[in-house]
Amino acid sequence: MPSQLIAIFWRELNTASEDTWGYHLLEASEQGLNPDYSIADAAKGLRAGHNAAWPGKPCHGDVFHILHQGEGERKLFTPKSQRCNQPQGKTRSEDE
Repeated sequence: MPSQLIAIFWRELNTASEDTWGYHLLEASEQGLNPDYSIADAAKGLRAGHNAAWPGKPCHGDVFHILHQGEGERKLFTPKSQRCNQPQGKTRSEDE
């Protein structure tokens, strides 16, 4: 299945129910989609639709969300850590 089609599914099904996801996954199966496993976020409708359409096939959790969250924290702390690595000015004892 082309990644563009998956992107369309995502836009349409971002908050979809088990029935909606199940319908679209079964429709994709009729067009030849037969994965050994799938990868999904924690969306309850998606996971329930996956189980309804492909019972017994594993659905692994994605890592996008944790990486995305970590990227935000990296952006928050990088400027602070860069300041910590810069040489400090003279101390009082050096001036005396």
